[in-house]
Amino acid sequence: MAAGLHQPRAKMTSKICGFLLVSSLFASPPPSARWEGTVHLPAREIVVIVDLAPTSAGQWIGSAILPGLGIKGAPLSEVAVSDSTVSFVIKGVLSDPKFDGTLNSSGTLSGQFQQGGNSAPLTLQNVGPAQVELPAVSTAVRKELEGVWKGEMTFMGNPIHVTMKLKNENDGKASGQFILVGKRENIIPVNLITQDSEMLTVDMHERSMSYEGRFLKAKNEIDGEFKLGPTEIPLTLHLAVN
Repeated sequence: MAAGLHQPRAKMTSKICGFLLVSSLFASPPPSARWEGTVHLPAREIVVIVDLAPTSAGQWIGSAILPGLGIKGAPLSEVAVSDSTVSFVIKGVLSDPKFDGTLNSSGTLSGQFQQGGNSAPLTLQNVGPAQVELPAVSTAVRKELEGVWKGEMTFMGNPIHVTMKLKNENDGKASGQFILVGKRENIIPVNLITQDSEMLTVDMHERSMSYEGRFLKAKNEIDGEFKLGPTEIPLTLHLAVN
């Protein structure tokens, strides 16, 4: 009698184990990974590399690389992972494009990439472990670098007058402004300013722009390059005299 009572339980346990095994074989892979794919928009083709990973507190974070535009480590915002759905916004570049996708049992992440009013399908492949780049933080700049710097460069045959303003804030971080004047004036928001020894980096990733130069104290100038996507333009800046 006792043996008969245990027989159905053993069969049930076997069925449950078999169900769990089959479910695991067809379950979607975890989204924590480096994902890569190419999106075809009406005006351009963009290679997208996205790193997604959970923090120790269970929050999802990520960063993106757009190699064709010279963008590396752009932070992800509004990251949402629920069951097999994943969505995020690439913050501060290309008008904050958004991706909504679904994890598939084949190991891909497929969905829609929305940018500047355009929408296109995007399939991302799992290419390895996540390598999330945490958002960088601005540093202070040396006292000699605070002030207004001016210079000129040539872009597509057109002269561009450049003004860069730097100052240290009370929180110990530098802030700044980049002004480009050609046929019209463009005030470019600065996202990040760092100084390491004599090297100064000013990042304006909302416009896919940056400036990196070496401070030459003897000449009181910064000798470097202005970058617009993959394009590099020599640019030397001199401290303006009040």
